[in-house]
Formats: sequence, structure tokens, C-alpha cells
Amino acid sequence: MCVSVIGQSPGTTTKTASTQPDPTTPPNGIETPLPIQSGMVDNCDAFHLVVAEDTCDTIAAKYKITTTQFVAWNPAVGSTCSGMWANTYACVSIIGHNPSSTTTTTTTKAPPTTTSASGPSPTQSGLISTCETFYKAQQGDTCEIIAQQKFPYIYSLPLFKRWNPAVGENCDKLRPGYYYCVATQLHHPMPGIINTCKRYYQVSDGDSCWSIQQKYGITAAQFNKWNPLVGSSCASLWVNYFVCVGV
Repeated sequence: MCVSVIGQSPGTTTKTASTQPDPTTPPNGIETPLPIQSGMVDNCDAFHLVVAEDTCDTIAAKYKITTTQFVAWNPAVGSTCSGMWANTYACVSIIGHNPSSTTTTTTTKAPPTTTSASGPSPTQSGLISTCETFYKAQQGDTCEIIAQQKFPYIYSLPLFKRWNPAVGENCDKLRPGYYYCVATQLHHPMPGIINTCKRYYQVSDGDSCWSIQQKYGITAAQFNKWNPLVGSSCASLWVNYFVCVGV
């Protein structure tokens, strides 16, 4: 029977298995290659020999499965995939699994949103008409504090001023108690994003969760935790939205 699995996260050193368990007769009728790590599901029907350069994400992408599935089938790798051993076999498919039905991890378009005819009040004149999210300025706020600290996905002061032209070139007309635009239909964060995010990335057409994770050196578990609405299968990675890539 299957008694182990594999996995690895970027930046971690793949351990090497030193012992091989005695062969057993698998209950599913499919011979399991050795060695394996403990805990592998017993209905596995396809295997991958882990090499030193492998990560959970790269193996999952190769076999068109999600990283979540890979970790579930190979629990010994751990939630961050730091326990995967080189030169062991990992499960990459189970009986009844159809890779063609696995949700792909490419970008999709966000569902259409309805913008109300009028936002909250009071606001200053000239507010951009495509505003989706408003922020009520507090005593002590400045354009820098709003755009670069409270809503860091904006980052650009010229952009914030373009959305809110009444604040003035030097932002000396920002008024506490007034509402200001902090996200538009073409520049906004993913809903449900972690509120302690410090680094953002704007999703482009053709991106995948895996490609973003590789670009910023983060794990699938981190990306899913910081951007829960995207989903573990990455089905809701929306073009033009900002996702969190660092906390």
C-alpha cells in the first residue's frame, strides 16, 4: 500500500531519502514504486520521481493538477512544501482523477460590476466617474499617506491626484471628512485581499498563479492566504486587478 509522498517549496533544499521500505501489495492493484515518503494516499495511480530542482508548484504544473491537490495526496511534504525529498516518488494522480477537468490557472475577466450613479458624500468636484471605492479622509491624512500607506496598490501620487483633482497639485486642498477615490474600474485590488499587504502586482492577461509565485519567490500557500478570492485552483485570477505578493 502507499505509505509516503513528496513535495518542496522554492528556496528550500530538497532532502534525499536514505532508506527504502519493503515492497508491499497495493490495495488498488497499482504497484507503487519505491522509495516514497510516509502518508501518501493509497489510491494513487501515477507517480513522479522527485529531483533536486523540483518544487510542489513545478510538479503540479507539469501534471496539470493544483498544488493543493499535490499536497493533499502527499501530506509529508507539508503545507509549505518544505518536506519534499529528492529521489523519492510522489503521487501526481489518483484513481478517478481526470487531469483535463482540472481548472487551469490562467487569468480570467472579472464579472461585471455595477457602479452606483452617485457615491458617498461629501466629495470634492471633479472626482473620476469610474470610481469604485471611496475613502473618507481622516485628520492628519495626506495624499502620500492615503496613496502609499493606507492603499499602497495606488502608489502613484499623480494617479491619486488624477482621480481626485480637487486636492490640488500640492495636495493642500485635501479635506478631512470628505470622500476620495481610491480604486477605479481599471485600477483596483482583488476583493478579500489581506489587509496587511505591503507589495502588490497588477495581473496581466496570460498570467497564472504559478507564474506570479515564481516571479516573486513565494509559495502557493502564501499566495492563497493573501489572496483568498483567487481560489486554490486559481480560477478567479482577474486581469487588471492587484494581488498581494508580499506582507
